[in-house]
Amino acid sequence: MTLCESFVALDFEDTWNDFVGIFRKASTLEQAITPLHHIIPCENVRTSVTAEPLRPTADTQYLRELKLLRRRLGYDEHKSALAESDINTSAEGS
Repeated sequence: MTLCESFVALDFEDTWNDFVGIFRKASTLEQAITPLHHIIPCENVRTSVTAEPLRPTADTQYLRELKLLRRRLGYDEHKSALAESDINTSAEGS
């Protein structure tokens, strides 16, 4: 078995990001087939001919969307953490 390609497909208003792995039995058989990662929006693509992943990302699609939403709402994690610390400190002192 030889890996042809693998990737994480971005969701299309679905609930999940799907992991896709394409394998073949014979490693010498090379066909002129368009790889799926050229058709499907995806990231962290691995192929049998690339050493490094294509379109690499550490954050998931949902984490990026959450960060964008927080920026749009003006959410400041540092201020939020300080406020939570203040609440916990005042609750302990009561």
